[in-house]
Amino acid sequence: MELDVTIRTYDESDRDVLLSDVADAFLPYEYDASVFHDDTTEWEIGDPSPRSNPVVEPDWYEGGLTIRFRYVSRVEQDASALTSTEYTVDGSGV
Repeated sequence: MELDVTIRTYDESDRDVLLSDVADAFLPYEYDASVFHDDTTEWEIGDPSPRSNPVVEPDWYEGGLTIRFRYVSRVEQDASALTSTEYTVDGSGV
């Protein structure tokens, strides 16, 4: 999963504080993904950085960071279900 977090504020210092707060909130999962959820792994928290967006109101300060991690889906299945299909291969070439 990849999350692109965007923060827009009217104050440049508020933008920087909020970006830092978001990064700090997710940073512990880089070291121990199970704290977030046992089915996640390989957390990577990008560096917060200012961004420019000419479409956005000019008085806004915009910044962002990227958060990436893998989500592993666990499925429990009886081993007999994997081997219950019976078929034969006819080697006669027919």
